[in-house]
Amino acid sequence: MTTKAGVSKKTGSTGPRTREGKAKVATNAVRHGAYSEALFLLGESEEDFLKLKAGMEESFSPVGPLETSMVERLVSLWWRMDRTKTASNQHLWMAARRGLTSRYSYTEERGLMAQAEADDKDECRFVGGWGLDNQERLLRHEMTLERAFYKTLHELERVQAKREGFIVPPVPTLDLNISGLQD
Repeated sequence: MTTKAGVSKKTGSTGPRTREGKAKVATNAVRHGAYSEALFLLGESEEDFLKLKAGMEESFSPVGPLETSMVERLVSLWWRMDRTKTASNQHLWMAARRGLTSRYSYTEERGLMAQAEADDKDECRFVGGWGLDNQERLLRHEMTLERAFYKTLHELERVQAKREGFIVPPVPTLDLNISGLQD
């Protein structure tokens, strides 16, 4: 059942209705942003992104749509790797701050923890219930992005070498079958 104000009695709210309200809550669940659809998150600069893109384009001098697409992928992967490193560093900072506050009495600690959490929300882009498993998850995201970056980089180098007339051998592949092995 819904009241006149649009508030459901069961859930308490139907969510934001205006464009501004929807934009404001769009990043509520952002933990690290590694796979975010948004190009820029809170605190990220479009100017920095454009500098990175210009630098990569200058370094690789792509020719044609394939090379241009690969350079754009490299820029995107680099940007997301940097975002993930920032999230990881902020997590470690928040954990260290909380560790320092645990040296005080329970009453003092509650006040210090509340202050530390308020400071974290003001200072950190990625705030969430971080535990050690989430730090490991961030590192896995970072490694996945890094592998994709280097795979794209090496393929771009192969495409450019082929375009310049060099003989490019096929990429070596390895099929590994581990069935039948005993413990």
